[in-house]
Amino acid sequence: MSGLAGVRVAVLESRRSAELAQLIRRQGGEPWCVPALVEEVPEDENAVHGQLEQILAFRPTLLVAMTGGGVQRLHAAAHAHAMWPVMLRALHGTRVVARGPKPAGALRALGVSVAQVVPSPYTTAATVELLGALPLGGARVVILHAGEHNPVVSDAVRNAGATVLDVRLYRWALPAEYALALRAVVAELVDDDPPAIAFTAAAQVQHLLAVADAMRARAALVQALRCRVLVAAVGPTCAEALRAVGVEPQVVPTHPKMGPMVVALARYAGALSETSSG
Repeated sequence: MSGLAGVRVAVLESRRSAELAQLIRRQGGEPWCVPALVEEVPEDENAVHGQLEQILAFRPTLLVAMTGGGVQRLHAAAHAHAMWPVMLRALHGTRVVARGPKPAGALRALGVSVAQVVPSPYTTAATVELLGALPLGGARVVILHAGEHNPVVSDAVRNAGATVLDVRLYRWALPAEYALALRAVVAELVDDDPPAIAFTAAAQVQHLLAVADAMRARAALVQALRCRVLVAAVGPTCAEALRAVGVEPQVVPTHPKMGPMVVALARYAGALSETSSG
């Protein structure tokens, strides 16, 4: 019998929630899908245009692309403002580092050469390590962030002697249409059900805690996640977000993908079941 047989698992994934739910069902679990973020909500158009102008005026010597979505937003925004040809010329004279294959693929599809790609599992720590091996003193570095600013990378580059321009063209947003459902997730986690939860993005941690704050239930939620709920994080970055609020995930797969996470969750739950029954 699968380790997830009959186990209800709260799922906060949005874009690929159906896929994750199916993976959980294959292991015998019961997914409860409540999206905790909406991906790539664009920033104000005037602010985006201002950031494009800043990039060109900055004349970067290094671009760090943290996300494929950010690369796509950069191209779309520059194209909309008739700035893509000059932006592309600027990027051709810039050393480019991509955090993993998605931003690398997005850049190459646009004709931008990628000098280095952060290796798996594409974490903040791996990004900082790769950048730390580069001669950053006096460099002008544009960091193209995901839906939230990553201060660890920015601070590491700045501390190495570079001048940093942080660029964020979209943000993660808490979906208003799921607010009541997320409140239900918090309430049921606090009240002993469901016994497991799967996080697939760091922003999901922040949004769930924001809902708990509105309910004045943060302390109770964190306590439940620490002591009773089986917590899975899809990878090290997500796990870091949980640890930052005092929660140590029991399940973090070696390969940061949903499939390995669900398999690892089932194995862990199965081992717990065998221990308790023995």
